[in-house]
Amino acid sequence: MPQALPHGDASPQNLLIPRGARDQLVAIDIAFQCPLAIGFDLGQLLIGLVHAGQMPAARLPEVDDVLVPSFVEGMKEHGCDVPRDQVEYSYLGTCSPGRGSPRCRSSFSAPRSHPHSRRSFANVPR
Repeated sequence: MPQALPHGDASPQNLLIPRGARDQLVAIDIAFQCPLAIGFDLGQLLIGLVHAGQMPAARLPEVDDVLVPSFVEGMKEHGCDVPRDQVEYSYLGTCSPGRGSPRCRSSFSAPRSHPHSRRSFANVPR
């Protein structure tokens, strides 16, 4: 599994856009300084605004649909060609119920009929 230094608390509130450079991001409140699987931070990006009360949980599937593809595309633009299935495996590993970050678990407590429940480890190629 490819590894990189994660942020550790990559909620949208910790990624700032400078006023004079709208095409850049500044990461603040970096928590980890050890390599982890690429994609580790995506779960916190998914639910950060919901936990802060700034986005309704009903929008989680919409954000989820673009999160991994956008991450992989952005990594590629910066010279890191990481396989999508490996990013998705890391992402799901840190956010699945009963595993990984407790901050992410609550985002997966939706009823089985919820469109977000379609994700599982069974769907990730190995």
